Amino acid sequence: AALLVVLLAGGLPVAAFAARRRFIDTVLGQAAMLDRGLSAVQRDGRALWRDWRERFPDFERGDESQSIDRLVEGEWTDEAGRPHTMACYRFSWVEVQHSSRTDADGKQHDETQRTTHYRHGVVVSLSPPLTLAVSEVRKPKMPVAWSTASIEFGERWRVGAASEMQAARLLTPSVVQTFVETGRHFRALDLHFAGEQGCISFSDDDLLARADARQRTDRLDDLRWRVRSTATMPKLEALTTLLRTLCDAADGLQPRAEPAPPIPNRKAFP
Repeated sequence: AALLVVLLAGGLPVAAFAARRRFIDTVLGQAAMLDRGLSAVQRDGRALWRDWRERFPDFERGDESQSIDRLVEGEWTDEAGRPHTMACYRFSWVEVQHSSRTDADGKQHDETQRTTHYRHGVVVSLSPPLTLAVSEVRKPKMPVAWSTASIEFGERWRVGAASEMQAARLLTPSVVQTFVETGRHFRALDLHFAGEQGCISFSDDDLLARADARQRTDRLDDLRWRVRSTATMPKLEALTTLLRTLCDAADGLQPRAEPAPPIPNRKAFP
């Protein structure tokens, strides 16, 4: 990757400036992904959308052409170091609007307008299992609704859980504060966990962006240093922090093993 940057930045003076910028951005982005074990993969986007739609309500969108058209897979680790799968995606769909108009001669014309939309997010595994929905785009489809004492949290999100007791034990003040801090990085956030898999979706398209993405440069020494160093990815790191917090909270919901009965004292034989 470093060699490609050097060749493009110094060895192709006739290349278009914009194309060179895009290439450098791509190389730096790939370097940051490789540092975290993330890689782009090819999947049947239509089939994957149908699979995820069965589990997560955020994929119930559009009239036609629904597909997962971009996918990056890897892992995230919880506080105990246990690995969990992560699939970063772009979801595209088309909305169809039919209309009619009448021209100056009184003839009616039917028109069809198709508009493509996008959502982004991650589908992750989580153990132990968790049942929770937190959304600012829909009313969660969960057995019970829940509210917290946080005004900032309540003004933005609606919550659904398996039971009131679970919601109270799960959404502690520290968990709620983590949601608030994570939410500052995303727009139109929607979280839905059901069992050992969850989906966190949003309208932003820069989950895997580097913190220094806007600090562009053609200096070869700087480019070499950026490729070789581990870049900060603020949104991905904020999302991972939220996942770790939820994983730790889910651990606290698990029933604790009964202590072993005490061993009775035995009198020594003479």
